[in-house]
Amino acid sequence: MFPHDFLKINNTITMKKGMKIFLFFICIIGVLLLSFIIYAVSVTSAYSLDKNKLIDTEYTIEYYDINGDELSVFSGENLVSENESIPRTVKNAFIAVEDKRFYEHNGIDTKALARAFFNNIKSFSFKEGASTISQQLIKNTHLSNEKTIRRKLIEFKLTRRLEKEFTKEEILQMYLNTIYFGKNSYGITSAARNYFNKNVEDLSLSEAATLAGIVKAPSAYSPVENKDKCKSRRNLVLKLMLEQNMISEENYSSAVNEEIVLSDNDQSESAFYLAKAKEEMEKIFNLSPYSVKKCRVYTFYDPIKQSYLRHCAETDGNSRFTGIIYNNETNGIEAYLSDNHDEKRQAGSALKPLCVYAPAIENNYVSECSPILDEKIEIGGYSPSNYNDKYDGYISVKQSLEKSSNVCAVKILNALGVKKACEFLEKAGIETVEEDQTLALALGSSTYGVSLKTLTSAYGVFSGYGKMQEPVFIRKIMAEDQLKYEYIPQKRTVMSEAGACMMNYMLKGVCKNGTAKKLGALNMEIAGKTGTVGNKNGNTDAYCISYSPEFTVGIRYSSGETLLPNNVTGGALPTTKSFYIWKNIGGDQTKKFLESDNIVRCELDKVSYEQDHLLVLAGDKTPAKYKTEGLFIKNYVPKEISTRFSTPKIKSANLSVKNNEIYIELCQEEYYDYLIIEEIDGKKTQIFDSANATDKPYVYTEQMTQAGKIYSYYAIPYFKNGDETIYGEELLLGKAKCKLTEVPDDWWLEFDP
Repeated sequence: MFPHDFLKINNTITMKKGMKIFLFFICIIGVLLLSFIIYAVSVTSAYSLDKNKLIDTEYTIEYYDINGDELSVFSGENLVSENESIPRTVKNAFIAVEDKRFYEHNGIDTKALARAFFNNIKSFSFKEGASTISQQLIKNTHLSNEKTIRRKLIEFKLTRRLEKEFTKEEILQMYLNTIYFGKNSYGITSAARNYFNKNVEDLSLSEAATLAGIVKAPSAYSPVENKDKCKSRRNLVLKLMLEQNMISEENYSSAVNEEIVLSDNDQSESAFYLAKAKEEMEKIFNLSPYSVKKCRVYTFYDPIKQSYLRHCAETDGNSRFTGIIYNNETNGIEAYLSDNHDEKRQAGSALKPLCVYAPAIENNYVSECSPILDEKIEIGGYSPSNYNDKYDGYISVKQSLEKSSNVCAVKILNALGVKKACEFLEKAGIETVEEDQTLALALGSSTYGVSLKTLTSAYGVFSGYGKMQEPVFIRKIMAEDQLKYEYIPQKRTVMSEAGACMMNYMLKGVCKNGTAKKLGALNMEIAGKTGTVGNKNGNTDAYCISYSPEFTVGIRYSSGETLLPNNVTGGALPTTKSFYIWKNIGGDQTKKFLESDNIVRCELDKVSYEQDHLLVLAGDKTPAKYKTEGLFIKNYVPKEISTRFSTPKIKSANLSVKNNEIYIELCQEEYYDYLIIEEIDGKKTQIFDSANATDKPYVYTEQMTQAGKIYSYYAIPYFKNGDETIYGEELLLGKAKCKLTEVPDDWWLEFDP
């Protein structure tokens, strides 16, 4: 047999093996495919298309206040747009962004599905979907939001049935009449009225694109809550419409430059509160809005507290008001009102406790009593100024917060590091960007600002003793007599309990001695901080954030078309209105802020504190008048103990003699007195006690009269500590011999010419 015959035999064997392997894999794939088909049939067999659900646009959502009284009812009856009344521009906006091959596929866009499948594999995620308008209609009206293969198979089946029984225009109409737009808006008619107070046929191109952009994520792209994101999303829709030849370049340019102007058709006292409650309902556990179309929503709304905010909003002048009252114990927002949809604004000094003092306390850079020099400074070319260019020299950290010193805040932030400050803000729920990492943050200056709700809720870190959670509007949701949701606080730790208690102590001082001292007249435990944003030409914002053990109140006045007068500062109008609210809220006035076991009150050496600006513990024998107190977190108490009063000493002394007159000068310490002792022939006599002197500094004089005698002088420092007298070491000042100064009668007898 020739070699090439062996080669043929081997090739034949290899081909047979390869064929067997191929057939084996074909069988495996066939079995898997058959199993999948059987599974798909079994899980979808019980589901069929319900035509009534496709046209069910009725919904009723009832809102109740904290007392269980009906607050408002939203109904979707008769809010149905006939197909003929929906303009082509509106339809195209949704097709462009949601399903550009809507008129080409049979309900399932296989191209988009394949692309999403491979993209998800590459990214190891399931972020990208490929749902068509037909699929969304089925999901919204027939299914839940669960992301499972089972639900997707049912969705595919019902979508194919939908496409067979209805035309594309009918499907599009049903979709537009049932899709959820947020703000309790089910369907395009409801959305047009709630957002723009218009009929569908009157929507502009920009407004149609805005509504089309919202449906992907009503909370994320809300024109009320996230106007910038909403505008970007609208512009994307317009760009897609242009690319798909649905609009002209001229239409595109005009619509992109159009401002999003929302209607304020609901002017009731609870309107703004309810708008926020609706937005919150959309976020709750990703709850499908279609599963709560007929439900009762129980809120924390308190009509009495809301009336207090309404009273504060009714002020003269061109100012816009935002206010919030929430319960620290339930974490429920009981009143909320805003004339500007609580837009993000610069926070000014109201941000200092959060971006400077709390992180500095938490990181042990300062304690409340740490001395700091309030002076005009420049750091790296940045030169902050205090209000009215007033500087107070050495003051404590607590005093710097009370006075709202810009210089001290910048100094502390510079020592702490801006990065740590931003990290603390993020933990407290206040977003920052890289551009915020400058020393100007100490004055509340940030790139995008902060809403009053977010700023006020961050103060919950202090009232919550280091733990917080953004306060909420909704207590529970009932649907068909079943509990769908109930709020249970789950607060996260932001800082230590001791650090929060230290901040409470300091912020109480702001209300007692500082910029919010108007609140100090209240007969209750209260803490807070004010803030003002503006310049010499006028102010843009004025804040007062205050809280008790029970409630938190946030007040902000903002400029409208013109600046606020310079006399509208945080310590003025906002604090005055806050006083009015607290006076009416009442509450349990006996409640006090908790005190932490990890905070200790220490006695400090007052001389070291005031003269040397050092934190030194007072010694055991330090008199009360030379002590001052300071609070410290237990692990960070000063280690050094003053020896100033353990053994009194005289720093320097000078003794001089002239014509038998002794002059004694002592470097007198204000906290010591001293005795002067005279010694002649071994006998010591006290001749002076500085405690009885009226003039200071002391210069003691004494005439020596005993000629030829040696006079010795000593000084003994001492101080009194209560009934006890503590003496220091006796110090020899010097000795002198009394010389003969008068001529005797028989002087001549001794004269020898």
